[in-house]
Amino acid sequence: MPEIEPESILEPHAWQQLLARYQARGDFLSVKTITVILGGIEELAKLRSLPDSTIRVTSMQRSGFQNLSLAFSNARLLKQVGVYYLQEFGLPEVAVAHLDLALQLSPGQSDKQIESLRQAAVLRIARSTGDRQLHTTVDQPLRLKPIVSSVVRKTGRLSLSLVKQQLTDTLTRLADTAKESPPQDTDENPCSATLLLRAGQLLREGRWREALVPLESARIANAPALDLQKFYTQAGAMALSENELEQALDACVKAKALSAVRKPRDRSPVKGDAWVNVGIIYQKLGRLDDALACFVQAEKLEPTNPEILCNFSLVQFERCAFAEAEEIARKVLALFPDNFRAWDVLATVLAAVDRLSEAEEACNRAIQLNPELGSAWFKQGVIAFQQDNLGKARAAFIQSQGTSNFLPSALCYLAMIEARRGEFDSAQLKLADARKLSPPNDLLLTTLREVAFNLSQRDDLSQALKFYQEATSLHSSDFPSWLGLGAAYHRLGHLGEARHAYLEASKLEDNHPGPWHNLGLLAAEESNFGEACEYFEKEANLTPSNPKAWYDLGVSLQSLGKQEASQTAFAKVDDLLTDPIGVSGDLLTGMRIVRRTQLKKKTFNIK
Repeated sequence: MPEIEPESILEPHAWQQLLARYQARGDFLSVKTITVILGGIEELAKLRSLPDSTIRVTSMQRSGFQNLSLAFSNARLLKQVGVYYLQEFGLPEVAVAHLDLALQLSPGQSDKQIESLRQAAVLRIARSTGDRQLHTTVDQPLRLKPIVSSVVRKTGRLSLSLVKQQLTDTLTRLADTAKESPPQDTDENPCSATLLLRAGQLLREGRWREALVPLESARIANAPALDLQKFYTQAGAMALSENELEQALDACVKAKALSAVRKPRDRSPVKGDAWVNVGIIYQKLGRLDDALACFVQAEKLEPTNPEILCNFSLVQFERCAFAEAEEIARKVLALFPDNFRAWDVLATVLAAVDRLSEAEEACNRAIQLNPELGSAWFKQGVIAFQQDNLGKARAAFIQSQGTSNFLPSALCYLAMIEARRGEFDSAQLKLADARKLSPPNDLLLTTLREVAFNLSQRDDLSQALKFYQEATSLHSSDFPSWLGLGAAYHRLGHLGEARHAYLEASKLEDNHPGPWHNLGLLAAEESNFGEACEYFEKEANLTPSNPKAWYDLGVSLQSLGKQEASQTAFAKVDDLLTDPIGVSGDLLTGMRIVRRTQLKKKTFNIK
């Protein structure tokens, strides 16, 4: 049975599948050979897909490719296909790659014939590129994924809705207790009940600020602590609803103080509630040491209360005390194995320390116990995206959108996924919605870069420019955005704007070779080879094992007429280029020209 079916012989995906099979077998010699053949198939496919393409593959040529798929280490077949690329398809670079392989694999008596064909291919490359040697291509920023620990930190913060729910639960328990212990006027001040009634009426009308006045008078008048605690907690909940955190904190602190002075006949609904209410508001305010002190006290009062422990774990998480946070979450699960919130908290901690497989398992358990848990769905999406499982990530983020706290972040991730799939209209719509719902943040910056990067990869440079420009406006010290912006301008031929962007990038990270490489290319394009040499030399000093840097330096030195220095640089490239697999095509092509013009009789060793 043939390795590749005849009807698929010129389809890149068929050769990709063949490559994967040999990779799985560990046959690295075959992998290297198939990689070169696949490169030619991909170039041919691109050429044939052009609207004005005149290439027609004959049945004889198809047969040659089919035979090569059955014996891809056969020098005669590699030579035959190399001739197709040279004489029929106009792809001399691809021809050279195939003929190099044929030279390595052929018997001695046929070397001269293959070498003659190879010379013809190299000369054609040289004629097509002009007399001067070509530099390599523009460096672009790498794709950068969001930092998981930064993203999941959002899921470790108590949302206002959860804080309000905590206060509401406390109010319910206080109200139930108040029914069993009706308020009474004190002997010292018989009008305290009137003050409490006034405060209660104002709270029912939503006028919590006004209610604090009679409530404070009632407190001074030694009104019953249970009623005071209830009303102060209610006022704290209302202040919280209006995002008045300091006023909410003040009210809850007074409620906590009152819980400690209640008379023995006042049965406490939950001992640690008052400490928890203050602690979670401290957490929202970022006063984590104060929050920690509250939760330490709450745990002493109720060491097996799962809600207190889960909140305690999240405070430790916010303090970056990850080991302590994990220990507390696992304590809850030891007591209550089906507590979905504890599984969710554990997933947050594990994801933040890059234990992604364990975090994924914890997310799955939380979702099994509560399929509506948006925070767990969101974390599952973050983990799947990090693992490049875009289908699973997309499904998880869609599920998490029902939780408003995660909607802007989920939209950012969905925009990145759509951009990777080439669905740019959808990506831009989701990004626009995320902008409306959230202030500028690091995840939004990453999304802008991701969309720009994918547009650039598809040569839609004008659109890529817009997103890189927005990214640099959002965060003026973001190095990848400046480098990407410069590369987009450069490829569009706007050299002045490109130079400005590269210089901005170099100021941010002067030890990164990318800006210096691209500045060298700009100088060379303007025939300023002295300046180009300075930039390429800086790049080579920063990355001495990078053959591209030495090659570009050699080309610029040669253009200045410094032959001896250029020969030294090219010799350095030869020392570094022991294996062409994985090396950029522009570098290989350039070095083939160099070798020909220097009358060298060297070929690459395929080991």
